[in-house]
Amino acid sequence: MSERSRIPPPPGPVPSPCTNVCVLDAGSRLCTGCLRHIDEIVAWGSMDDDARRAVLERVAARRGAPPPPQNTNANCTPR
Repeated sequence: MSERSRIPPPPGPVPSPCTNVCVLDAGSRLCTGCLRHIDEIVAWGSMDDDARRAVLERVAARRGAPPPPQNTNANCTPR
């Protein structure tokens, strides 16, 4: 069992990782601010917390770093 799997998720709803830098890369279709794929951004509002945590794990893997800290930014809107 990995160290991360033993850490319980933080209480409360999982906030959006949006950084308010909403620019999509045309090739990868990833937001250059939050590194979510356009499909993850669109679906975020209807995801449950487990699905949102899975997105945060993928974003962290894309960054090559631990998951971002929780924040209270609004959902990212693609432009």
